Amino acid sequence: MSKYFSLITSTIIGLGIGVAIFYWGWVNEGYIRMIIGGLIGLAMIKSGIDNYNYIVELEKWISENQNSFILFYPTKKETQETIKETLIPNIDFEFKEVFYDGPKLIGDIKRSIVLELMNWNTRIRVNEPAMLYVRNRSIDILELKELLEIKSENFVVDKTIEKINEFKNGYNTM
Repeated sequence: MSKYFSLITSTIIGLGIGVAIFYWGWVNEGYIRMIIGGLIGLAMIKSGIDNYNYIVELEKWISENQNSFILFYPTKKETQETIKETLIPNIDFEFKEVFYDGPKLIGDIKRSIVLELMNWNTRIRVNEPAMLYVRNRSIDILELKELLEIKSENFVVDKTIEKINEFKNGYNTM
């Protein structure tokens, strides 16, 4: 929450600077300073509104997605396709997905929220598949690095499914 407080604080400080420059121009009949101060003030107001809307959207997403699972697998295209074909049909519970579409993170979650989740927990990285569990303002992670080898002949899907089910069942008993 301190991050959001700092967003709001920086907006207020920027608005104060814009008002001060505008007032300085007003007192000295410096029309260019007034315009610059006004533009800074307007930019800070817009930034503040955008920051507020972002915070509200994030809070709404957190409250709507409590106790939900996310399969996070932004990897190479071939690996993603193999995960979609072999792993996902075998998972027997509801979850959201995040993956690559070219250079973009897409899926069931908005990109800005995915990036915020990655900021919350630095163990969430692209090119490292994982199953995530959203709980309050924290993210629990089951790393699934073995999915990077899903195309190899030695890979056993059942072991990964069992690992995912154990992770899920650990939260059903809470």
